Order: sequence, then structure tokens, then C-alpha cells
Amino acid sequence: MEKATVKALLEKYWQAETTVEEERALAAWFSDNPDADPELEPYRALFAYFDEESRISPGEDFEVRILQAITASQPLQPGEPLQPGQPLRPIRHFHGGLIAAAASVCILVIGLFLLRPEPPSPSAVVAKNAIVSTDTPAAALSVAVIKDTYNDPQQALTAIRHALLVASVHLNEGRKQITGK
Repeated sequence: MEKATVKALLEKYWQAETTVEEERALAAWFSDNPDADPELEPYRALFAYFDEESRISPGEDFEVRILQAITASQPLQPGEPLQPGQPLRPIRHFHGGLIAAAASVCILVIGLFLLRPEPPSPSAVVAKNAIVSTDTPAAALSVAVIKDTYNDPQQALTAIRHALLVASVHLNEGRKQITGK
């Protein structure tokens, strides 16, 4: 192969557009031409490294060592090398933390849903919000008597319109602050 062809294949290689055969041809060219152009010297070292790494194997007893490590029952301390036949058990650091988190969630659920105060009865709400006449005897307060604030319906309508206008003005001011318009 010529230098221009090698450069073109290298360019395709860095763009991840080469085929397996082209990559093998590049590796073979770099291994067969030790006196190649100094410009291509770093690439020769790279392909030599790939070749060396492809020859590394885990060994014949690799599967046995893995199975021994998986089926073991004794914990391996940090930094301690694994000896052949030594059992291995993972150390659980967060076991207590998970129990504490689950207990916290349970207490929160119980506090929110089971220990709620009972809602007041409807008559108590009416009695709280009602204007009770002063001439009502104390024994009759269990049934609230509601007295109107306004005697004239026009005054009541005017007061309602005023309250709605005030609420509308405040809502529009809030909308202006949010939208900026």
C-alpha cells in the first residue's frame, strides 16, 4: 500500500467508516512496515497496542474463579485481594438507612391520613359564621339563627358588587405582575 492510500484509510478509520477488512489491512501494513514514514509513526504504535491487547486472555481458570466469587458467603474487605477458594459476599452499607427511610415514610403517612382531626359538624360551621341575635336564649344556640346584615336588597347587591370589583382589581394586578402586561 502507498502512503496516500494509508492516509485515506486512516481518515476513514477516524470517521468510523472503515470495514473490518480495511482495519485489518491497516494493522497489517503498520506491523509489516517498521520503517514507515515518521509522520505515520504514532499510528503504528496505536495499531501495535491494539494487537497486543487483543492477545490478552483471562486465563483457563477464569470461569472457575468467577463462579467461586459469586457463590461465596464471606465478605471481602476493601483492599483485600481475592484468594482462590475464598468466598465473597457483598457488604451492605445502606441496609439500616433503607429501614430508617421506610419507617419515616410510614410515620408520615400515618400522621397525614390517620391522625387528622375530625372535621367540624355542619351546625358548628354555621354557628361560627352566623350572626346570632342577642335575644336568643343560650339553650337555643345549638340551632343557629342567621340574621341578615342588610335589610335592603339593593344595599346587599351594592356591597356584593363592591366586593367583586375589589377582588377583580386585585386579580388583575396579580396577573399583570405574572405576565408583565
